[in-house]
Amino acid sequence: AVTLPALVDRPQIVTLAAGSRVEVSEAHRWAEPLRFALGRVVAEQLAAALGTPLVYAYPQVAVADAAFRVTLNVQRLDATRGVAVDDELLWTVRRVADGQLRSGRSHGRAVPADASYDALAAAHVEALAAVSGDIARAIGELATR
Repeated sequence: AVTLPALVDRPQIVTLAAGSRVEVSEAHRWAEPLRFALGRVVAEQLAAALGTPLVYAYPQVAVADAAFRVTLNVQRLDATRGVAVDDELLWTVRRVADGQLRSGRSHGRAVPADASYDALAAAHVEALAAVSGDIARAIGELATR
C-alpha cells in the first residue's frame, strides 16, 4: 500500500519551479493513479533485486499467503524539470508469519536526461531504485532470521 502527500496525489504531474513555486501541469498527466504506479514500480524493482517473480503490488493482486507485506509512505516526490528528482519515502516491511518488522527512510535522487516530462518520469523510476534496494535488504534480513 502507498500513501502520498495531497500535493502530488492527483492525475497531473507536479513540478517545482523557481522561487519555491509549484507547477501543476494540466497538459501532462500520469498514465495511472500515482500511488498505483509507485507501488508497481517498487514491486518490479523488488522482484528484480530479490530474484523472484512472486512480488505483487497492492491492490492489483491480493495474495493471502504472502510472506512479507510492504507499506510505503511518500514524504517527498520533488521534481524540477531538467534538473533533478528527489524522492523520499518511509517504508515498513512486515513478515506475515510472526509480525516482525523492519522500517526505514530512504532517499533516491536522479537527474533527468532532459527537461521533458518523459525524462522526469524515467528519473523517478531511477530514484526509486535506491528505495527498492533498501527494502530488498530489509526483506533479506527478515528472511534469514
